[in-house]
Amino acid sequence: MLKIAPRRVKTAQGEQVVWYIKGTCQFTGEQFRRSTRCHRKGDAEAVLIKTVDLQRQKAVLGSSAGIATFGEAVVKYLAKGGEARYLQPLVDAFGDTPLRMIEDTDLSREAAIAYPNAVAATLVRQWYGPFQSVWNAAERAKMVHARNVTKPKVIEKPVDYPDDDWLEKVLAASTRLEQVAAILFMSFSGLRAAEVVAVLQRLYDRNAATVVVHKTKTDPRTVALPPIVHEVLLQLPVSKPNDTLFGYASRYSLNRIVKRACKRAKVGHFSPHKAGRHAFAARFLADGNSLKALMDAGGWTSVRSVMRYAHLEKKAVDAAVRGVSTPLSKPGVIGSLTDTLTKRQVRKGERDIPKTTMK
Repeated sequence: MLKIAPRRVKTAQGEQVVWYIKGTCQFTGEQFRRSTRCHRKGDAEAVLIKTVDLQRQKAVLGSSAGIATFGEAVVKYLAKGGEARYLQPLVDAFGDTPLRMIEDTDLSREAAIAYPNAVAATLVRQWYGPFQSVWNAAERAKMVHARNVTKPKVIEKPVDYPDDDWLEKVLAASTRLEQVAAILFMSFSGLRAAEVVAVLQRLYDRNAATVVVHKTKTDPRTVALPPIVHEVLLQLPVSKPNDTLFGYASRYSLNRIVKRACKRAKVGHFSPHKAGRHAFAARFLADGNSLKALMDAGGWTSVRSVMRYAHLEKKAVDAAVRGVSTPLSKPGVIGSLTDTLTKRQVRKGERDIPKTTMK
C-alpha cells in the first residue's frame, strides 16, 4: 500500500517538513519513494490520491495510456522549436509528473517555491507562460487535452518614459559617439536593447537610411531612420560587415552606459526599455498616429500588445480635437455672435437659455 510520511529537509527557507509517498502500489507492484513537494499533510494526501488513481488506470489501460509526463512534453516542445529559457525550474518541479496530475493548485504552490518573491508579471512571464507553451505543444502532439491554466492577474502600471528634455541631457552627458548613436537610435526606432546591440555593420544601409533588424520577436523588418539619427550613425566608423554597429557586447552594456550618463547629467535613471521602446511609442502617438500604425512601426506582434499605450493615443486624439483649425476660431467671431443673441433675447424677454451658458 502507498502512504505518505514526513521527512525533514533543508531548503532555502531553512529546515522544513516535506511529505513523501512511500510503499508498494497495490495495482502495479511499483516501489515508491517520491516527494510530493508538499509541506502540509492535506496537500500531500491530495497528491497521494491522484497518484494511486493514476497507477490504477495504468494497470487497467496499459503503461503508455494517458500518462505522458511533463518532462516528455518539454522534449516534444523543444523538438518543435520551443524556447528553453525559464524551463529548468518547471522541469525541477514537474519533470516526472504525469501531465494530467498537474493542477492549478500545484502550479501556484510550486511557483511560490521557485520564485518566492516574484510579482505577478514575473510569474506570468517565467512560470505560467512557459508552462502553458509546453502544455500546448503536448496537446498538439495528442499527449493531453487542451487546457488554459489560471494565471495570476497582472495589474498594468501606467507606462513610464522620459521626455525629450531628459534625452537631450543624457546625450549631452555621454562620453563617446557610439553612446550617443546607440541611445538616439534606441529612442527613435523603438527597438529593444538586445536588438540595438545586435545590429551589424552590414545591416545598416547608409544610402537608404535604413537598418534591417533580424533578432526580433517578429520576422526580420526594415527600420527607417529619422534624419537626426541617420546623421549621427553616418559618423560611426565603418568596420567589418559582421562587426556590431555600436560595439557593445550585450544589452547589459547598453544599460550601464545609460545609467552612467544619467548620473553625470544628474537626471533620473530610465532603463533602456523605457528610454527606448516606451519613449518611442509616446512620441509616435503624440504625433497623431494610431495604435495600429504604432504596432507596425515598432514591431509589436498584435494590437493587444500595444494596448498599454492606449491612454497615450487618447491623449493625443484629445489634443488634436482641441486644436482643430477653423475660420470660426478667429478671435471675436463666435464671441460677437453670442453677444448679439444674448442682447436680442434679453430685449424680447426670452430667458429660457441661462446667461451662464453664454460667453
